[in-house]
Parts: sequence; C-alpha cells; structure tokens
Amino acid sequence: MAQEIERKFLTCNDRWRGLAEGVLYRQGYLRSERGHVVRVHTMGTPVRTSGFITITSTPAALPESGYEFSIPIQDAIAMLDNLCIDSRMWEQAGITYREGFLSTEADHTIRFRIAGSRGFLTIKTKTVGLSRTEFEFEIPCDRAKELLDQVCEQPQIEKIRYRIPQGDVIWEVDEFLAGNQGLILAEVELQDEAQQVVLPDWIGTEVSGDRRYYNSYLVKNPFTQW
Repeated sequence: MAQEIERKFLTCNDRWRGLAEGVLYRQGYLRSERGHVVRVHTMGTPVRTSGFITITSTPAALPESGYEFSIPIQDAIAMLDNLCIDSRMWEQAGITYREGFLSTEADHTIRFRIAGSRGFLTIKTKTVGLSRTEFEFEIPCDRAKELLDQVCEQPQIEKIRYRIPQGDVIWEVDEFLAGNQGLILAEVELQDEAQQVVLPDWIGTEVSGDRRYYNSYLVKNPFTQW
C-alpha cells in the first residue's frame, strides 16, 4: 500500500523528446457489467498468515477457476479493513479465514496494466485533493494480457511512457495512442501535497483533479472524440 500524491499537466512543446526512452503501456479497467468478482482473502495459522486476490467472472469470461494472486498480508488486511464489502471471518480445522469483495461501483478503480514485458494489478481509491491510496502488485504478464483482453473495458488505453529525471523528481510523460492520439500528459509524484516543484519549460496547463484526464475516463471518452 502506498499514498499516491501527484500533479498532472499538459505539455506545451516537444522539448521533452529525446530526454528518455519510451516504454509501451497497455492498461484497462474491470467492467462491472461483465459480472466479475474480485475477492480479497486471507488464511492463516498462529505461525503464518497469507493474503490473496482472486478474480472470477460470471458469466464465465475467465477459466472456471479464475485467477488467484498472492499479495503481501499487510495489503490484504488493509483492503479488507478499508475497501471491501461483505467482509467475514471464520475458522475451520485450525485455520482462520477472512474474505471480502471489491466493487467497481465504489469510488475506487481496479486496473490491469502491461508495462513493457511486466504485468501489474492496481487498486486505487478516490482522489482527495492531490492524494489517493494505491495498492499495486506485479503479476505474470500473460495473465495480465488475458485479463485485459477478456474482462476489462474496451478499447484499452495505449500509450508510450517516458520517465524523465529533473532535479529531485521524476516526470512521467505519457504520449497516448489509438483513440487518445494527440494527448500528451506529464505527471510528477510528490512526497507531500505542499512540496514545491520546478516546472520544466515544456510543462503547460495544470489539469490535476480534472477527471477528463484520468485514464479511467479516457477509456469511455477517448480524446479524439472530445
């Protein structure tokens, strides 16, 4: 679990080009109409407790058993305490179980991403000010691809990301492709909301907090259709 504090800007020129090599990203968000189920659960003994996320879908858009990913126990407990609905606990044969369910109807998002050759599952809470809580787990790239193609909203977000060090921070410049062609956003992550940042000369209008520039919004409202 991490606290994500970031500012987001449009770029105003191409002077950022050539400052870093780009990595192709694909990402998408779970579709509530597909009847997917995202379960967070723990199981443990007095010696050890493990945490998991299980993803299934009804009607079956996934293999019958779905996908299960091991996650840090502290993240599983934090999600069960703060994000999950229908949470319950029981004991069987000396093992204590606890489970709860995530919902895209709540104010958090459930995202799958492929960054280069790596896959990720990310859960983010609602943004308050510049901040939100983020849970991110690396998962097998082939599993991320299947979930992107079979369960997530379409079309997916495609973009090339450039990570550009500038002083004490790293700027992430996203050059969007396909339905969002022409949109270029620059984000910088902060240690706290009051942190002052020197803006490079290629930074333009700030759009922090403008939902139109959230990736989850761009899935349904591509930039080329604005």
